[in-house]
Amino acid sequence: MTTIPLLAKIGIVEIAFGVISGWVLIAAEEKPELFKKLGLVSFRQLVSAHVSILLMGVAVAAAGAIVNPVPAWVVAAILFGSVVDPLLFVPLAFGLDRNSSRFFRVTAALAFVSLSIGFVAVAGIAVL
Repeated sequence: MTTIPLLAKIGIVEIAFGVISGWVLIAAEEKPELFKKLGLVSFRQLVSAHVSILLMGVAVAAAGAIVNPVPAWVVAAILFGSVVDPLLFVPLAFGLDRNSSRFFRVTAALAFVSLSIGFVAVAGIAVL
C-alpha cells in the first residue's frame, strides 16, 4: 500500500473544499436576493476565495507529492497559510474594509509570511 505524504493529503482536501465552494457560487448566482440578505456585497470576492483555495490545493498537493519528507514545521506553515489566505476573501465579500481592520491585516500578513516560509523551505528541500 502506498503512503500518501501529509502535505499531499492536505492539498487534496483543499481541492475538494474548493470544488464544494463552487456550489456556493452557483447558489449566490441563482439566489442573489438571499445572499444580499446575508450581507454579500461582492460576488467577485467569493469567486476569488473559490479560485484561491483551488490553486492553493493544487500547489500544496504538488509540493507534497514531489517533495518528501517535509519537516512538520514546514507542513504547519503551509497548512496555516494555504487555509487562511483564501478564506480571507470571505469577510471582504461581506463588506469588511481591509484597511479598517488591524486584525485582518495582521492575519493576512501572517498567512502570507507563513506561505512564503513554507514554500521556500520546500523549494530548498527539493533542490538541495
